[in-house]
This record gives sequence, C-alpha cells and structure tokens, in this order.
Amino acid sequence: MKPLPVAIIGFGRLGKACAERILTEEQLTLAGIARRAERVMEPLPAPKNPLGCPSL
Repeated sequence: MKPLPVAIIGFGRLGKACAERILTEEQLTLAGIARRAERVMEPLPAPKNPLGCPSL
C-alpha cells in the first residue's frame, strides 16, 4: 500500500513530536511542515534521527 502523505502545521513541541511519530510509521510519509511567516527565516532545529529515517 502506498504511504499516506501527511503535513504538519506548526513545528513547536507538538509538531516535532508528530513529525517523529510520522517518520516511524510505515503507512505515513512526511509531506511537509507549515510554519508561521515570522518564523520561516529561523533555522529548523537539529533533527533527531534515531531510526535512520530521512531528516526533517
């Protein structure tokens, strides 16, 4: 079965937790992350990659 693409709105504590969980699920794929306009120019935090999944 083709994985379901999922996007996250916001990349705070909850968004990061959701991204980590999505990356561990075989039925889901992380399609994107939407951030507020005033935060777009800020760098993304360093990715946690304990499972060898593609980084965020």
